[in-house]
Amino acid sequence: MKLFKIYTIFKSLISIFLFSITFSQSLSFDGNNDYATAPSIELRNSVFTIEVWYRSDGVGSTGETNIVNNYGTGNSSSTSWNLFIKGSNETGAGKVRFNTTTNGSIETSTRVDDNQWHHIAVVRYSDGSLKIFIDGQLNVSGTVPMNHNINSGQDLLIGSRHYNRFTDCKISQLMISKSAIYSSNFSPSYIFNTDSNALIHYKFDEGSGTTLIDRSGNGNNGTIVNGATWVSDNPDADAPTISSVSLAADNSTIAVTMSEAVFNTNGGSGALEVADFALVISGGVATLSSATPSSISISGNVYTLGIPLSGTP
Repeated sequence: MKLFKIYTIFKSLISIFLFSITFSQSLSFDGNNDYATAPSIELRNSVFTIEVWYRSDGVGSTGETNIVNNYGTGNSSSTSWNLFIKGSNETGAGKVRFNTTTNGSIETSTRVDDNQWHHIAVVRYSDGSLKIFIDGQLNVSGTVPMNHNINSGQDLLIGSRHYNRFTDCKISQLMISKSAIYSSNFSPSYIFNTDSNALIHYKFDEGSGTTLIDRSGNGNNGTIVNGATWVSDNPDADAPTISSVSLAADNSTIAVTMSEAVFNTNGGSGALEVADFALVISGGVATLSSATPSSISISGNVYTLGIPLSGTP
């Protein structure tokens, strides 16, 4: 009888967990005319990290298109930086290129236009060296000297190169920081932790409207232009799974171990509450006085729920 009750409660929790963690949003750019803008930021003589989650099912432009840059219009700046995807008519189509307008560029050996989510990180270090990591693995190295001026004074553009040549892609998470966050290979986090030196951090989890909220605390909110759309897709779109369950000997609680942390908002924050669950029991003579657990305690990825039983199991 105990095993049967574990199974029925276990099954109900599966449906509730999937419902409670509705997939996070990302911003989808159609490659026709939509993009986003953000205020100008200063990276002149600093170490920095530019990191983003990016997804594209192919290169839609013959020329290189922009993930994010501060280039402005076609002739507005000679002191900019640019994070590009190379176009279909270019050698290295679908690869990532980072350049500054007066000091050359570096280009990855890996394409990122395979309709999979990819973490891209560009890091400049105090000695002027520059690295691009793809999915946490060092892909290419180069140099941008620390005294090289890359402060254009232009707004940032996301998904558009000088307000045209638009990028067909999805973006989930973008952060630019005056810290060299990564020095060696790493496992990318689906949700970026806001660095203390972050200038801009967009989670792209607003889900509606035309404003991108800057989570860095600097008030550098972005603006969506021409209707880039919110979609329920992100690098961690697979729901967590239940690793194990354990019913207390007196049937008062059930401990559910998840494969990863679970939250009650699509921004990766907010602890689960009893209202996020519903319990169902069948068989035997016991009933539930309420479908809502009577209590919840959380320890890491283990969620222990109080079972409001009425009668003898």
